Amino acid sequence: MMKNKIKSVSAVLISMSILCLFACYEEKAVTSGDDDATISLAGSWESPLPGSNTLFSMWVDPTTAELFAVGGYGTIVSLKESASVLYDSVTSSALYSVWGSSPSNVIACGDAGLALRFDGSAWSKMTTNSSEILLGIWGSAADNVYAVGTDGEIVKYDGTAWTEVTSPAGRTLYSVWGSSPNNIYAVGLNGIILHYDGTAWDSLATQTKKTLLTVSGFGNDAVYVFVAGHDGKILSYDGNEDGDWLTYDLADTTASVYSIWGSSLEHLFACTAEGKVYKFTGSNWREILDASEPLHSLGGTEQGDVYVCGESGVIYKIAEDEAVTRLLPRPTVSRLRSIIGADSRHVYAAGDNGAVLARNYSGWRLMNQPWDVVILELYCASENVVFAAAGGGILLFNGHGWNVSYEISETDSLSNFVSICGDGPYNVYAAGDYGRVIHFDGLSWKQIETGSDLNISAIRMSESGNVYTAGEDGTILKYNGSSWSTLYSNSSYYWNGLLVMSSRNIYAVGQSGYVSHFDGSSWSSLTRATSNNLIEIWAARSDQIFAVGWLGTIIYYDGSSWTRLESGTDRDFYGIWGPDEGSFYTAGAGGTIRYYTVQPSE
Repeated sequence: MMKNKIKSVSAVLISMSILCLFACYEEKAVTSGDDDATISLAGSWESPLPGSNTLFSMWVDPTTAELFAVGGYGTIVSLKESASVLYDSVTSSALYSVWGSSPSNVIACGDAGLALRFDGSAWSKMTTNSSEILLGIWGSAADNVYAVGTDGEIVKYDGTAWTEVTSPAGRTLYSVWGSSPNNIYAVGLNGIILHYDGTAWDSLATQTKKTLLTVSGFGNDAVYVFVAGHDGKILSYDGNEDGDWLTYDLADTTASVYSIWGSSLEHLFACTAEGKVYKFTGSNWREILDASEPLHSLGGTEQGDVYVCGESGVIYKIAEDEAVTRLLPRPTVSRLRSIIGADSRHVYAAGDNGAVLARNYSGWRLMNQPWDVVILELYCASENVVFAAAGGGILLFNGHGWNVSYEISETDSLSNFVSICGDGPYNVYAAGDYGRVIHFDGLSWKQIETGSDLNISAIRMSESGNVYTAGEDGTILKYNGSSWSTLYSNSSYYWNGLLVMSSRNIYAVGQSGYVSHFDGSSWSSLTRATSNNLIEIWAARSDQIFAVGWLGTIIYYDGSSWTRLESGTDRDFYGIWGPDEGSFYTAGAGGTIRYYTVQPSE
């Protein structure tokens, strides 16, 4: 029986950093990263829903508990009770802060003076006349909104237009908050604290040299102000002119404090770069949540509920009794390492913890695959026959359930199978650590000696039946059915992905973004198409090739040059496959599955 835990995973795969879904949240097309690109991509989230881009800021309507959160790549999510919406992308630029006077008047700001406004039905761009990165926003009313950013920028919105405000700061401001139109604070780099009294902005005496990332408070007359940032320090001020700033250290951490929110001293919270939420006890701070990923922003309601958002698109709700519920994304799995299909109606994805997802007419569903193993690659022989390279063995789905097709012996410590391919259910090859290759003829698996002990990360077949492997030391081997030969070797590189379109048209992609091409007689000079590691490559035709990798990398080859395309996310990609030349899926970190359609550039 398959072991509950595989022995190990090859070095390159260790370094690579369920669900039943019935809807696809659409986004508008993102633009190419190069003006010369001949195509662009229109992308949409399929898993996890509604998305997993980092959320940097949230605003919660205190009365209705309707929540708006913004983040990387123009991500905007709203949540009310159990209903969530991922809005069409108005921009592909990052949004860093959001504030609203009501759910029908919400403003978000971000890169290069970007500001967006929601009118209750749609988001639209605003003109701020600023080119600075706007990092914080707050308002006392719909016609009195302030945004702050780099180079000490302060801009004000009066309900009609944005204007620049004279600022005494010459360095970045990260956050702004006030208790009234005549009592506003902004904080930033090197401990700067600004105060607005209704007439002008002035600098307050420096309380720390550490960068302050957030400012918040509560009260109208007797105002409590809290600022925080690097090194886990929180400063508090009671609003009196002759009052002192008090310093608090979060328990057992020096992690940066990204956000503070509260409605009273008895209901005050902070979140950190370590993914923890703390509650103020009146004299110190007590940990109440550890999300294990950075948490960026807090908000709450009059009913006492608190919300926090952060990395991977997560949103948590903390009830008054401190019960924690993860609201988004829902549901989620860990890394997906492979995606493949028989056609557009039958697509499979798999990865860590034995997770296998299948897509049909109604969406994605979690398959019943009982073994807790890392599935590193899938091969789809037909719509109901799927093989999985699962570390210490090979799994097989026969249309009814998953079974163990092959398993290394207890005494065999040599191999983990990381890649698998074939040209039908009766001719399948798998490869992995220490140059191990095995072949399935429909009845049994047999080892084929390669003459190499170098780790293999990819195995592929050509239409003529030749088998190719790629991996450690830049080595690419060819098997003609009887013997192995070396096509390429360079110890400076590690190949992760291999595309065999024919014996005269082969591409390899790998470490540090390198790409090479074989034309049947020689390999082209190495091309560094990106600085990010490339993991997998796929194509439906020779002049339209895509490779994916870390940090949401998608690169495109049009027959003459490589171009990086906007993917709409920074989640690491490990797999790519498409049903035709006009569309493809990617799979990766955080259970990410994205679907792209290929569109000619305008």
